[in-house]
Parts: sequence; C-alpha cells; structure tokens
Amino acid sequence: MFRSALRLLCFSAGGFALVAAVGCGTGGSTAFLNNTENFSAASLKGSYVYQLRGADALSFRPYREVGVFTADGAGKITGGSDDTSFTANAPATVTGSYQIASDGTGSITMTSQLGTINLAVTMVSSSKVYLIEADHLNSSGLGVNATGFAELQDSSAIATTPTGPFAFRIHDEVSGVSQQPAAQVGAFTVPGSGVNGSMDENAAGTFSSPNLTWSFAAPGALGRGTGTFLNASTNVTSNFIYYIVRGSKLDLLMSDSGVVGGGSVEAQSGAIANGLSGAYAFGSSGQSAEDITAAHHDAQFEARLTCRGDLARHARCHCGIDSEPLASHQHLTRKLEQDTLERRLRHALEKSDLTRKRRAP
Repeated sequence: MFRSALRLLCFSAGGFALVAAVGCGTGGSTAFLNNTENFSAASLKGSYVYQLRGADALSFRPYREVGVFTADGAGKITGGSDDTSFTANAPATVTGSYQIASDGTGSITMTSQLGTINLAVTMVSSSKVYLIEADHLNSSGLGVNATGFAELQDSSAIATTPTGPFAFRIHDEVSGVSQQPAAQVGAFTVPGSGVNGSMDENAAGTFSSPNLTWSFAAPGALGRGTGTFLNASTNVTSNFIYYIVRGSKLDLLMSDSGVVGGGSVEAQSGAIANGLSGAYAFGSSGQSAEDITAAHHDAQFEARLTCRGDLARHARCHCGIDSEPLASHQHLTRKLEQDTLERRLRHALEKSDLTRKRRAP
C-alpha cells in the first residue's frame, strides 16, 4: 500500500507538472526558453572540484565520488585526481578529453589506472557545471549511475591548510553505525587545541549533539588533503578526504572502511550569534533506515526565534506541511516527517478517487 501510494504520488505530481507547463504562456500557447548562450571548449578552462553521488547497480549500494580535473580550454583534461567510495584513500590520477556544444551541453572522458570515467555535462557558467556519470562496470551494462556538479577551483587557495570558523554538513548513506544512514550538521574552528566544535547528529534514528575535535593535514597537489574529527561522546574518530574549492569551501568524502558518505564545509560569516531572522528556502535529501530508497524535500520556512539548541520556531512548507511551533529540533524533525508522509499519501489517494470518478460513465 505504501509503495503503491508513493508511485501514484510521483505519477500524479509528474502529470500535474506537465499540464502546468503546457498551460503556461499567453493565450494558452506553450512557451519555451531560447538558449542564446555561446559556449565552447574554451568555456571550460581551469581546475574544477566535483562531487558525484548515486548508486552502484551491481551491488545495489550507494556511491560517492569527489575529485578535481584540469581543463585546458581546448578540449583536453591535462590532469586531476579522483577519489570514490570504492577506492577511498587510493586516489587515481586522471587525464582525458572533453567537448562542449554551443548550448553548454557536452561530455568529459577521463582515464586513470583504475579505468574510465564518462561524464555528461551541462555548463551553468564557466565556474559551475552540472554532471551525470553513467559508467559500465562490466559487459552487462550495469554500473555507476550518479549525478553532481563541479565548481571552478581557486588556485590561490589550494596550498593553504583550512583555518577559521566553519559550518559543515555530512550525509552517510552507509555509516559506521551498523551500516545505517547518518546525517550530521555542526560547526568548528581550526586550528584549535582539544574540543573545537560540535554537531547535531541523526545516526540511524538516534539523535545526539556531541562535541567534536577537528583536525586537517596540509593539502597536497591540486588542493587534496585528509582530516579527522573525533566524537567526544563515542570516542570514535571519523576520517575524510577533502578538496579545496576555495578558501571558504571544501568538499568532503568520508574515507573509513565500509562507510559511504560525504558533504561540504563552508566558512561562517555574518552576525552568527544573532541567530536567524527572515524567510529562508531549504532543501533536504536522504533515505529511510528501513529502505535504501532516497527521499528529497524542497521547502521554505519562516524563522521567528532561533539560536543553537532547542528553540521555538514555525515551519511553513510548499508541499502542504504546516507544523505548529515545536519545543525542540528533534520533535520538529519527526513531526515534519510524519506530516509529510500523511499529507502526501492522503493527497495521492484523493487524486486517485477523483480520477476514477471522472472516468466513470
């Protein structure tokens, strides 16, 4: 019943989006955007840090990949480094070629000692590129199916060890906690002696807010480095690989054996101590602990009161979620998950009933 309702929901939502798209425009005519850009191989020039996430169709396990490639502006990938959840701690050196059409679409082929990486690309600008990876791992055609993006790397920042206050987010599709999903958000300041940060964590449904000790080794070539953070509550050390995008942003790949996960670190700025005030858009993605099936939510909320820790807030979301002010973040999370599922299932069933009534003679 649950899976059927979800399938119906997806079908209904897709149909609604199609009808809405066709119905837009003057006088009911269909309007399409005309692409007036003039991209070429020269548009992709410099070093780009990329993140990819998806699944391995051979083992049915989640998949992560981070790295950097250098494009010469003339169709060649002259160098780079690639790390995956298959080969964490064993980076591959890449070279290859690429092509870019005038509308910004194209392809990148990179080869390494571990094999070939094939990427379909769409350029947003000369500093950001959307990616799709679809690599076959054997003759059956099964293999890696992943999506992500690449950002132009600041070459002036890649030789400097990260310093300052940072916020981070990490999602482990497969964590070290009984191989279940885990998600973390938090903040830290480096360098620092002893505890220099903290986080909120959902580890397979168990919520906690431990203190952390972060450390970074100096980056090597192309801005690649390694680091760790120690959970003071469990005394467990997590290892990661990082790539410097710029001085204010790093991309992460978790590198502990058996763990599949990654995220990003961004420099904190502004009046952080004053908390949130105003309207914000947000998105989230992940999967349930019972099923590998992914979930994604996009919404907005209005912040009334906020500080680190438990707080009173009001959430208002696009997809019909309308929660009441709640006393804690944990309660809010559970309430939103419950309301989302109930409302979407109810909406799907209502649309199904309406469709059957319209088709009835």
